[in-house]
Amino acid sequence: MHFSTDTPGTASGATRADHEHQALVDSLAKRVVQQLGNPVGFASANMANLRAHVDDLLTLLEACRQELAQAKAQPDTEALAQALDYPALKHDIHLLLDESSQSLDKAKEHLRLLREHLG
Repeated sequence: MHFSTDTPGTASGATRADHEHQALVDSLAKRVVQQLGNPVGFASANMANLRAHVDDLLTLLEACRQELAQAKAQPDTEALAQALDYPALKHDIHLLLDESSQSLDKAKEHLRLLREHLG
């Protein structure tokens, strides 16, 4: 940190203090961007994998349900599917993934804009 040799209250002293304050704020902001960038990037990359795995599991589950229906079996799992409101569960899972992806995209955009501003 630089100390001013000007007397307090002079224009030069105030300007130097303003610049030092801005430099500290910029430095802090850059560290925040770095600290947030890593987990946001990690979570964003994982969202695509998570969506693919959830889709695969739902496809497998649906295939099992169809096989049971074709065999005219009435397993306990059908009662569980009804109790869990399986159609709504399938729908909500995709909505939650979409909303999470959109939130991460917004966070990435805010970080990008902050990086641009900080130079």
